[in-house]
Amino acid sequence: MIDISRHLSVEILILKKENQAAGFCVLHNAGEDAVIFDGVYILPEIRRQGYCMALLDYIESHYDKRNITFTAPISKSLTIVVTKHLFRNESLRIKYWILTENGDRLSFWISTMNKCT
Repeated sequence: MIDISRHLSVEILILKKENQAAGFCVLHNAGEDAVIFDGVYILPEIRRQGYCMALLDYIESHYDKRNITFTAPISKSLTIVVTKHLFRNESLRIKYWILTENGDRLSFWISTMNKCT
C-alpha cells in the first residue's frame, strides 16, 4: 500500500508543441522505488498523435529504476495508451501499477488483461 498523503515533491511536466503549452502531466514522488502518475491532459486537437506515449517514454527514461503507479480511476483513453506501451515493452510490465481508491496496488498489466477476458 502506498500512502499518497506523504509525498516529498510534486512534479508537473509541461508538454510543448511549437513552443506552446499543449498538455501536462502530474507526478508525485513516492520515495526511491515509485513515482505516482496522478493525471495527464493533452489538448484535444493534438490527441492521438503519440504525445502521451512520448510522455511515458520520458518518464521511463527519467525514473528508470522506479515503479510507475497510476491513481484510480484511470480514463479509458489513458488505459489504452498505457496498455499499448506495455504491449510493446514487455519488460516494463512489472513496473506499472494501479493505486486503487482504497490504497491497494494492483499490477496494471494483469488488471487490464483480466478486464479483456
